[in-house]
Amino acid sequence: MVVTYTSNEFSRLGLELVGYTRQRQERTRFKTNQRRFKSNFSCGPRACRAAFLDLQTTNIAAARIDDPNVRFFLIAVHWMAVYRTEEQMAGIFDRDEKTLRQQIRRYVTALAALKAQKIVWDVVAQDPAIVPLTVDTVHFSVDEPRLFPSAGWFDQKSAGSGLSYEVGVAIHANQIAWTCGAFMGSADDRTILKGEERMLDDNGRPSDDPYECLWDKLGNKKAIGDRLYKGVVQAKILIRNRHDSSIVKRFKRYCRARHENVNARIKAFSALSGTFRHKVKKHRTVFHACVVLVQYDAENGHPFWDV
Repeated sequence: MVVTYTSNEFSRLGLELVGYTRQRQERTRFKTNQRRFKSNFSCGPRACRAAFLDLQTTNIAAARIDDPNVRFFLIAVHWMAVYRTEEQMAGIFDRDEKTLRQQIRRYVTALAALKAQKIVWDVVAQDPAIVPLTVDTVHFSVDEPRLFPSAGWFDQKSAGSGLSYEVGVAIHANQIAWTCGAFMGSADDRTILKGEERMLDDNGRPSDDPYECLWDKLGNKKAIGDRLYKGVVQAKILIRNRHDSSIVKRFKRYCRARHENVNARIKAFSALSGTFRHKVKKHRTVFHACVVLVQYDAENGHPFWDV
């Protein structure tokens, strides 16, 4: 049996969960309730409703949940959005730490598994344009793994230990089309692009196993990126060029700004914007879950900019 809620019911349940009584919600303007919901869940109630429904109907075995609990689903999304400790959440939600840990893991893992359904390359492959994609490497701060200390963890952007992921966004569609990672914080954007970097395994150690890279995925198409792709990859990554016409310069600048807006939506989740205190495997799962929720949000009331 599929359990469904309207977006208004999701908004009410989510706000009640974090302390706003029904009476207080009724006294408050709609826009204020929406703002409060997004502040606590980093995406809108329509996105949560769509994700909750897909967890029950998807054909992806790792993502399917046949006995869903909307309260624990919202707690899991809230955990990614606010990133409180188990002890803090146990008092707020009147559940013991073990139960919260198990349920959060269950729903975050399921959301991450929806990546195969929501983060799709087809929209880029079917785009007749030569330049259908923007690409950027996003960096996140993490606690350095104690079992594998290395200077390679150092990320210049955060001036500390970090992880990197490659993200591609379709230019002519409302779609995150590509993600790749995790890599150590010192990984170079160009080597990630060409598949020459070592991706981290579930134990947080660089693996020698090959991975599908964007360089091969693009084929004869090109993408727009920032100046960090300057050099040998310019054959496929279009960066700022002083010989461009004013129209082309403005188009590239707009596309890069649009991509940075997508990055900001991903980092709206405090689990990714602050220093992550769990293992690399869990960071990868949380990253993909957040990207999936950003995609749901884009499809349900908060689309990416048009180009």
